[in-house]
Amino acid sequence: MSEINPDQEQDDTNAKGVYIIVLIISTLLFTIGHLLHADYPMWSVFVKELSFAGFIALILIGTIERFTRNRHEKAANRLVKRINNDLFHAIYERYIPPKVLSEVEKALMGSNVYRENHEVNYTIDNLDDSEKLGGLPCDRHVKCSIVAMYNLKNITDHSVKHDIELNLERPIDPEWEVHCKITEVEIDGQALASEDIAEQTSLTPAQIKFSHTVTLKPREVVPVITKATLIKRKLDQEVWSSRLPSDGIKLIVTVPARDLDVRAHAHHHEELKRLLGTGVSTTWELGFGMFPHQSVVFWWSPKQPLACPKD
Repeated sequence: MSEINPDQEQDDTNAKGVYIIVLIISTLLFTIGHLLHADYPMWSVFVKELSFAGFIALILIGTIERFTRNRHEKAANRLVKRINNDLFHAIYERYIPPKVLSEVEKALMGSNVYRENHEVNYTIDNLDDSEKLGGLPCDRHVKCSIVAMYNLKNITDHSVKHDIELNLERPIDPEWEVHCKITEVEIDGQALASEDIAEQTSLTPAQIKFSHTVTLKPREVVPVITKATLIKRKLDQEVWSSRLPSDGIKLIVTVPARDLDVRAHAHHHEELKRLLGTGVSTTWELGFGMFPHQSVVFWWSPKQPLACPKD
């Protein structure tokens, strides 16, 4: 949104004043001409012609001014785009293709919300007897308990609506879907009812999708916590990405049984830093800004080879 120039505002005020004066004079001349019609017909015609000239001048000036202003605004917009491109060229001494600048604008400048203090906790554990399903190789699967928390910030000066989303991968074996679900969602300290979570959860061929719309006040910061469970294989991987710009991400992976090796990598120009590892829990952090759809991928494998399935 462009700011109002005080000089331009003053010029517009002065122009409106002139238009009003011309309109008043033209109206007075027309009235005088009408009054002179009976006694001074020639003067009446002359005065009326002057008033008509004033009215026509107002119409022409208004039309031309509007046309000129629209043309100048279009020219100014073209100039701004050119200046933006030239600015990148001047700063970085290189030409940035318009398609690349367009993606930057959509990914960053087009976003009204921002994610802060993003932390993801994964606990990868073996299935217990109550979770085992008949006929399925449970010893080759693990249960992932996921807790994600972050602060959602409105970076604009007006209220915005935003869809809080969580997308989970559906298991390869559909029988396991009974254990794959979003279990808890807390927004600004308020927990959603389980019925609302179920109503706002849908399935696609590849994902379990949750979406909840919130309205954020100008500059408002809202904490969000989501909890979910997944069934994965003992030799598997997970990708955690964001649709929002953020100030980084912290990943904590816990393996209570200590029977898995876990590694992680960031799809980012900076390296994912490993902070600590206790044998049970490992923490990584990417303390750099992230564009939408940049991600952290982590994978795990058994420390001991899996036994071949029996016939």
